[in-house]
Order: sequence, then structure tokens, then C-alpha cells
Amino acid sequence: MKRVLVVEDDKINAFIIKKFLSADYDIIIMQESNDVLNSAEKGESYDAVLMDINLGEDDIDGTELLHKIKEFDQFANTPVIATTAYAMSGDRKRFIDEGFTDYLAKPISKPELTNMLESVT
Repeated sequence: MKRVLVVEDDKINAFIIKKFLSADYDIIIMQESNDVLNSAEKGESYDAVLMDINLGEDDIDGTELLHKIKEFDQFANTPVIATTAYAMSGDRKRFIDEGFTDYLAKPISKPELTNMLESVT
């Protein structure tokens, strides 16, 4: 089963994503950037990452965390999808330009999410 890391500080959003995907994917949820970086330092790898952009109380946002995890060999080619409430014109291009594989605006629908994951994994 493919492993998907969900980086999401909102417990309700994390629960919904897990409910959408758990039948087809092994879902690992982390709420803080330090947990993600510790996982990367341990050499853990995933088939895809769903990355919230606004990580609430965290010191860094999802874009900064993307750049940090991409420095680890096991994440170099891992697809990372931005999942965010930022849904203004130009936001998708901005996140793709930052290095994200793709972008999903919240609220996320199950078909939209599963189709995107199928296309990148």
C-alpha cells in the first residue's frame, strides 16, 4: 500500500483527508514541521506528501517546509501537493513555481484528491 504523509495542523481537515484516503493508502498525519523534519532525518520516505501551507502556530509555513524536505535524498523526487485555503487567482502558479508538484484548494473533495494522488503516485 502506498504511503502518504499528510502535513496538516487542523485536526478536522486531517481527519477528513484520512477518511477519504485510508481505504487505498497508508496515511501518516503530522501536525508540526519539526515532526516532518525528524521523520526525514530518520530516513523515512513516502510515496506522496499533502502539505498544508498555513501550519498555524508553527515557525515555518508549508512552502518553507517543502524546501527543507527536498534537501533530503528520499524526498528529492517525492510528489508534494499543496493543500491550502489560498485560492485566489495566481495562487496555483505561485505554489507550482515554489516547487510543489500540484495544488488543491480547500475545501477538498474526495474525487479531486484521489484523482490527483493517482496521477502523481
